[in-house]
Amino acid sequence: MKKYIALIVFSMVVLSCNARGFFFFSTGTEVYQVKELPDNYKIQTADNGEIHVNLGVIYKEFSIFGLPVWNWEVDKYVYLPDNYESLDSDNIVYYKVEYGDFLKIKQIVGHLPEKPELSFWRSYGGKIIFVPLLLFLLLIFFGSGGEDKEESKQ
Repeated sequence: MKKYIALIVFSMVVLSCNARGFFFFSTGTEVYQVKELPDNYKIQTADNGEIHVNLGVIYKEFSIFGLPVWNWEVDKYVYLPDNYESLDSDNIVYYKVEYGDFLKIKQIVGHLPEKPELSFWRSYGGKIIFVPLLLFLLLIFFGSGGEDKEESKQ
């Protein structure tokens, strides 16, 4: 009986998460917007056009069922276009932030750490949910099993 309950809980976790498909785990480059810049802050693109951008971070992430479990290389600020959230993660265009531009942005927005920081959810949230879930599943699968033995005798 415990294994059936574990299977149901496991299925609900898989079906309810916002992962890229129903993959058990994923790893790759992610981008995250950290500051919204004023509407008049624009950069020039390669085709000599101007676009409004916001300040973001590019980093690598390992996730299980869409829960961010581990992040690394969180060390680069990038410019993100306004529509970056509507794009597929493989097609996001970002622009490098030079140090001089970083200092200018720092004057505009106020406090901005030299090294980028991720939100609480991206840094710790996935771990807070994943570890108890893993312990729960391990307890169910490798637990005492006394209930299953009693059912098999009847």
